[in-house]
Amino acid sequence: MWTCFECGNGRTWIEDECVWPRIEGCKTYNSTDGSCTTCDDGFWKNTDGLCQPCSAIEGCTKCIKNQGNYPDCTRCAKDFSIVIEYFDQNIKQHVCRPNRRALANCLVSDDSQESACAVCREGFKLVGQECVSAIPNCEKPKDGVC
Repeated sequence: MWTCFECGNGRTWIEDECVWPRIEGCKTYNSTDGSCTTCDDGFWKNTDGLCQPCSAIEGCTKCIKNQGNYPDCTRCAKDFSIVIEYFDQNIKQHVCRPNRRALANCLVSDDSQESACAVCREGFKLVGQECVSAIPNCEKPKDGVC
């Protein structure tokens, strides 16, 4: 039986094997070079191959990389809604913003109007520009349930 004292290609000896260093937020690694191939939920991979936390954007709990090396929020925390912001004509970013009173239970707000919702959270339906309970005779649902 032999023991390895030094690992090549940037690997480290841990518990009887050479392993790639852990990259924060990385879910799976490339077996050849140790680069991150996919990030954990709640992280997005930038063009440098590093996993960045979605939580760097206020209220963002799940995100993906968009066309401009920015994160696009795909899920927001409770009382936040996805809003599209434009950096220029070609680059837009989906971010989470706190709901205004008129946007209660809104998942995606309508960026063309100040207080309008485009898509409601589960258990709610869009009536006009607001989200109301999808449950008949229920005026104040809690998390979509009466």
